[in-house]
Amino acid sequence: MNSASLKRVAEREVSRMSEIIPLVKLKKEEDVGKGAMEVFEMAKGYLEDSRYFLEKGLYLEAFEAAVICWAYLDSLLRLGFIEIPEDYRELFTS
Repeated sequence: MNSASLKRVAEREVSRMSEIIPLVKLKKEEDVGKGAMEVFEMAKGYLEDSRYFLEKGLYLEAFEAAVICWAYLDSLLRLGFIEIPEDYRELFTS
């Protein structure tokens, strides 16, 4: 994959996760436990990292961080700890 393609893919994934994160509804801590809350915070941290890498022109790292963010969200969704609007459900394996 060339640099321009990698940049496009990284920008798309960072944008997608930036759009989804504010829409995620985490269930109450007493229902999901502290661990789920921590994983959600980690997902948000990886999104911030992906934005930083994108800004620095580190497109592979930006893409990787966005995918890790997605993976955490996907796991939380599969375990029933978060809710995501129906319009975005097709982006997840759950």
